[in-house]
Amino acid sequence: MVESARDRYGKLDVLVNNGGVGLISLLDDLRVEDWEEMIDVNLKEVLYGIAAPLPVIREQGFGHFAGLWGWA
Repeated sequence: MVESARDRYGKLDVLVNNGGVGLISLLDDLRVEDWEEMIDVNLKEVLYGIAAPLPVIREQGFGHFAGLWGWA
């Protein structure tokens, strides 16, 4: 995706990093696997979403990461 955007537009100004899943259940339902998936997706998405365009942004000397994370 990063390379496709750069090829098409010649640069990467901003990456909107917004993805995730939510689990709606009571803790005593013990849906541990679902919680593990939610944690993996919601945390690793931020990591991978930054890691992919970071070399391009560093090379360009500019760029911005935008996110709609509740804590960002």
